[in-house]
Amino acid sequence: MKKLMADRSLWLGLAAAGAVLLIFVADLRTPLGFAHGMLYIPCLLLAFYSAQRQWLMWLGWLAALLTVAGLLLARPMFVGVDIPWVLANRLLTVWMIMTVTWLLLQLHVHMERLQRTLQRGKDARLQLQEQQHFLDIAARVMRLGGWVIHLPEYRLNYSIAAMDLHGLPAEQSLTLQQAISAYHPESQSVLHEALIACAEQGLPIDHELRLADGHTWLRVTAEAVYGSDGHITHIQGAVQDITPAKQNETLLQGSRARFEHLARVLPLTVWTAEPDGTVDYVNVYLSEYCDVPLAEILQPGGWLLLLHPDDREPCVEYWMHCVAQSIPYQLECRVRRGDGVYRLHRVQAEPVADASGTVGKWYGTALEIPLEL
Repeated sequence: MKKLMADRSLWLGLAAAGAVLLIFVADLRTPLGFAHGMLYIPCLLLAFYSAQRQWLMWLGWLAALLTVAGLLLARPMFVGVDIPWVLANRLLTVWMIMTVTWLLLQLHVHMERLQRTLQRGKDARLQLQEQQHFLDIAARVMRLGGWVIHLPEYRLNYSIAAMDLHGLPAEQSLTLQQAISAYHPESQSVLHEALIACAEQGLPIDHELRLADGHTWLRVTAEAVYGSDGHITHIQGAVQDITPAKQNETLLQGSRARFEHLARVLPLTVWTAEPDGTVDYVNVYLSEYCDVPLAEILQPGGWLLLLHPDDREPCVEYWMHCVAQSIPYQLECRVRRGDGVYRLHRVQAEPVADASGTVGKWYGTALEIPLEL
């Protein structure tokens, strides 16, 4: 395409130059008094359409110079034609050629600016289309949709993705009340109050709500948007399907409950710790064994008070060493029973790491060693 445009500009420029030379030849073969110089102006227009500023500028100067040369080299004037009239005609022609050349050059400059502006607009539209395409892909992957409520009429607009997340036809027109009714009765009042607070007080919205089907969960977030007068003009929000996360949360809670039930019935101490070694769970067995409330044991350093004073420092030092090295922990120490007697226990723990080797949790036990052993 660029080659065709370059060829077109070249041929138009050459045609304009050839026409200028033909007009000059005609001027030389015609007695003075004929206004051949006016014929140069169409040649300038032809040079303008070549889209090359250089062609226009040089042909303008050439036409002006040839108009003056025609005065000096043309055949003698007709009888009765005054020389002042001929000079005035030639000067007027030169002035018109230079004026038209200048005007066409200015027009050429403005057209180039307009083309650059249009190209920037085209590039911006293409960039926006690409960004919108990326956003659409991200919305599909993340199960995300958008919505807006225009105030004060509370007019609701859902994106197509938001309609799909609510299980509604894309072409359906919704009122705000109809949109709220798509949620579970327990969630409807929460959403309604949150929207009122956002519209009247500008409070942000961030709630996990259940749809009317009973199993689909959506996270609804929104913020108030203010106009130039400082008043809230609309509420801009998003909605995301968090049903898989809720299902995983339910499974995790069930797994946690089963673990705690098993730990509660076992005749030994079961405990867990964070990756940094902080004990975050102890089963009820230790509380009953030591006659100390669980809340006190789980206080920072609370479990240390259950150990014999002579065992506390070596126990902590070895525990911190194992945590730092992510190696299994095993130690024998004395634990105070509810009657105040210290009994020897074997304490051990294993780190649980992910695929990258990062420890996510410590799981441990403490078992009393019978006296006969």
